[in-house]
Amino acid sequence: MTEAQRTAYWKHHSRRHEDAVKAYKGLTPQQVADLQAENDSLKSEKLTADERTVANAKKEAADVAAATAKAEFLPQIQVLEVKALASTVLGEDKDRLAAFMAIADPSKLVGADGHVDESKVMGHLTAMFGQVGRGGTQQPRWQNAGQYAASAPPSQPGAAGRAEAAKRYGKKT
Repeated sequence: MTEAQRTAYWKHHSRRHEDAVKAYKGLTPQQVADLQAENDSLKSEKLTADERTVANAKKEAADVAAATAKAEFLPQIQVLEVKALASTVLGEDKDRLAAFMAIADPSKLVGADGHVDESKVMGHLTAMFGQVGRGGTQQPRWQNAGQYAASAPPSQPGAAGRAEAAKRYGKKT
């Protein structure tokens, strides 16, 4: 980016922010939240007894439905989170992943925020399989299967192309 482009970029975003703040018309976000709460309370005061009963029943039904859905699906989501984290570390080794998932208890790997704690998962993986890095740096060794076998996988992206170019055209000096 040139200096002029950078300046135009920041001016654009500054204007967007200023327009968003102008929408509050001098009110702070806390004052807006207080006004919304007051508006809701005034609306509920205007309701008749039957309307209040219906509104309360709707709110209770929504709360029960949310609690039921959370109780049913949260364990499944936690299992999937643990599996996703473990698969990023173990890579393509499905046997190790299956072994880890067989003994992993997602409820014990949850942090204070209710989500799976990545450091806890990594700690268990390290204890079970030794030091492994992201992307499965401790990959299984390549084995030559014999005639017509594919060559060993490249160590880095683009390494195979560089090796082929060096073989055809010689090394650049």
